[in-house]
Amino acid sequence: MDYQDKDARVFAKVKDLEVSAGARVYGDKSEDAELCMLEADAKANVQHSYFGVGAGAEAEAQVFNFKDPKSKTAVRAFGADVKANAGLDLKAFTEKDHYLGAEVKARGTLVEAKGGPFGVHLGAGVSTAAKMENGTLDAKLAGCGLKVGKRIGVAVFDNEFSIETLSIFGKGWLWGDFD
Repeated sequence: MDYQDKDARVFAKVKDLEVSAGARVYGDKSEDAELCMLEADAKANVQHSYFGVGAGAEAEAQVFNFKDPKSKTAVRAFGADVKANAGLDLKAFTEKDHYLGAEVKARGTLVEAKGGPFGVHLGAGVSTAAKMENGTLDAKLAGCGLKVGKRIGVAVFDNEFSIETLSIFGKGWLWGDFD
């Protein structure tokens, strides 16, 4: 969500090798949180570095989207997303949006929520992946699979529950980035 001001209805952005655009019917943004109603957005990118290359594209739409990075909570409801990413990038061991492997995602969302170290997605989908991203190995076939690494999780037809591994030992989400 890259809207320039709190009341903006559309955005388009080109930065380096990434293009993104979006629109929403209603939106509000404060210093702490962002709320969007009836929103759709899309993004395509290519990344490269000394550690590898990657490319991807994604599109999503939802009726309700709320994010509060300060309290590390996010909720999306009644939406759908499609995504395709592939990469051979060693930054996948430590950074988000860098891939070692490939992923194709197609799913519908009733509700998706992240709060602290926990993440849950309820809906239906047939995502397929064999990838490493942000220190987590993700293996899925037709929406069913496992996550192991920085996050541990299980998915059945893209109904997924995950937890940040380090939070089990009292470290992690309190000091890390919100993803």
